[in-house]
Amino acid sequence: LRRSLADQLQLIQSFPSFNCAIVTSDVLKLICATPELAAADVRLTAAYKAALARLATPRDLIIGERGWIQKRTNSPADVNALLRMYQDGIDYLGKLAVAN
Repeated sequence: LRRSLADQLQLIQSFPSFNCAIVTSDVLKLICATPELAAADVRLTAAYKAALARLATPRDLIIGERGWIQKRTNSPADVNALLRMYQDGIDYLGKLAVAN
């Protein structure tokens, strides 16, 4: 069975930026099981990398990322709340990348 390129891209985009085979937290399992959350995770990772590349001193961003990951992992396993959290992070990183 051959898949179209669009179908293949959709499949790729449904996986988050981390390895779902090794996750143990309910939140990470939910991200792996929810295509919208997995896609948000990929978008956030891309925004983070873009911001990181533009900053002369990315130390604060790296420290902030660690805090954000901990906050996400300790959040309730709620799709809508996590989508908002991801979108807030994407918006913040987008503004940061443009400002620098």
